[in-house]
Amino acid sequence: MRIAVNGLVLRNGIYYFRRVVPVELREIVGKTEWKESLKLRAGQEAKAHRRSAELWRFYNDLIQKLHSEIKLKASPARLAREAAEWAARYELLDGQSGSIPDYDDEEYIGDSQRDLTIEHIIEEASRKFGVNKTTGHPLDYTPQQRARLDVLSAGSPVTPEFTVSTARDVYIQERFNGTEDKAVTQSAKQFIQMVGDLKLADISRSVVMDWKTG
Repeated sequence: MRIAVNGLVLRNGIYYFRRVVPVELREIVGKTEWKESLKLRAGQEAKAHRRSAELWRFYNDLIQKLHSEIKLKASPARLAREAAEWAARYELLDGQSGSIPDYDDEEYIGDSQRDLTIEHIIEEASRKFGVNKTTGHPLDYTPQQRARLDVLSAGSPVTPEFTVSTARDVYIQERFNGTEDKAVTQSAKQFIQMVGDLKLADISRSVVMDWKTG
């Protein structure tokens, strides 16, 4: 028999807490459901309801934190930094050994390791997403592949411009350890709805004043 009170379940006279893990978080969490015995029996409803409510709030906070971590990992700034670190580790930046084509007695004999790596990423994306029959380019790239291609093409670290939404996600992660802050979230949402998800460099004093008085 199930009792629809914040994940509370009564089975064989024992109360359990159960909550389904959101699909997008299952790989991180490593399970499809959170479940634990409350070690309370039928007749201890008040304690069971109170404990279940505590666990429901705990997992609400955890879900918000994990969602924030996912957003932060996918943020352009973080992906760009990780791509630069990856390229440097494999000596693929300008001036490093992997950026220099192979020569034999000053005669070109092969592409640089960087060129070969670019080709490998493109081939990998083509297998995953398919190929545009007209241009021959992959139909899409993963965010990590895009970041790595940007760094390899530039030959140096790339600093993407922050938008309001990416700045919000980084701020929440660093200031509130990934737990969503309602005031910050609501303010950013209102700003984006009014003026758009602008790059920070494009936000002028007049834009902010229009938002505050709008």
